Amino acid sequence: MLFATTVIIRRIGSVFVSSTVGEIAAVLLLINPVTFVLTLMIFTDTLFLFLLLFGFYLAVSVRKEKMWPRILAASTLFAAAIYVRPMGIFALPIFMAPFLASSLVLKDKLKSIALMILVIAVLISPWFVRNYMVAGVADLSSFKSVNLAYYSVPMFLAHINNTSEEQERASFQKLTGVPSSEWRDIKHSKTLNDAASKILLSRPFSYLFYHVVTSAPFLFSSSIDYLINDYKGAMGIELRPRRGVINDLVSGDWRTFFKGIVEVWWKLAERIVLLVLYAFAAFGLWKYRRSLVAWSFACIALYLMLLAGPAASVRYALQAWPFIFLLSGVGMVSFRKLIKKDLP
Repeated sequence: MLFATTVIIRRIGSVFVSSTVGEIAAVLLLINPVTFVLTLMIFTDTLFLFLLLFGFYLAVSVRKEKMWPRILAASTLFAAAIYVRPMGIFALPIFMAPFLASSLVLKDKLKSIALMILVIAVLISPWFVRNYMVAGVADLSSFKSVNLAYYSVPMFLAHINNTSEEQERASFQKLTGVPSSEWRDIKHSKTLNDAASKILLSRPFSYLFYHVVTSAPFLFSSSIDYLINDYKGAMGIELRPRRGVINDLVSGDWRTFFKGIVEVWWKLAERIVLLVLYAFAAFGLWKYRRSLVAWSFACIALYLMLLAGPAASVRYALQAWPFIFLLSGVGMVSFRKLIKKDLP
């Protein structure tokens, strides 16, 4: 599944600029430690990525000739991705992006998006009906309510109240009357959603700032650290819980934040490598700033980062990396051409 995904990434690179760009992005994905972990241990991530990228490729490369079969195929893949990981229900803007970036005229782009939405709605509606019949809730899953109850609300309240996340989860459990062991039960989704929304919307600007800042680990969490922790977990080695440095940044404690960034040399080295890759990605976006495909890559990565919010981690970045790495590949190729041009 992973190697099939890299073939698709190469093809997307070919549609965008060249197969070389796609090959660079594919190699960067393959050598990332988190890719190994998620391929070996959490198969849904790898399958979701495959379906997302395959659908993206079919949509972005669609042409006027044989347009409808490709649109139907891409839409079916997107619907399958939603079934694999329910967070895909919030990825509708991502599914629209490749159609908007395709070479179709605007009229056909809008038609293709409308058909895509219709196909997805038809294909996922049976699960909505099933959940309504079984649990009395016409929704896809408890994904939203669980993330609000377990991550967003307790992490935000722990930050502003200077308490622990465990204390705030216990308080939220008491407030809703729903035991944390049942938060994943979809029948409690409305209760959890209503309570969480009321808390967050009582301080909208404070939470917005907190949400944006705590999204940063999406781009800067350590892949090597994630690999080490999963290995220790698999081997039964005790893990010591550590407070993320992002909390120091949110609190405005810059001294502690920078100390946490530089105290482990290999994490610092990894983040420097990431910064270099992001710099190449920014350069690639600037070089192809008139390309809708390039902007679709950047917007998808940004949207996924903000979607993750306080729950952001290197695992959730897996879905964004192919798009970031494609821009990095463009930046590397463009920089190489620039250097060659300046050489005597």
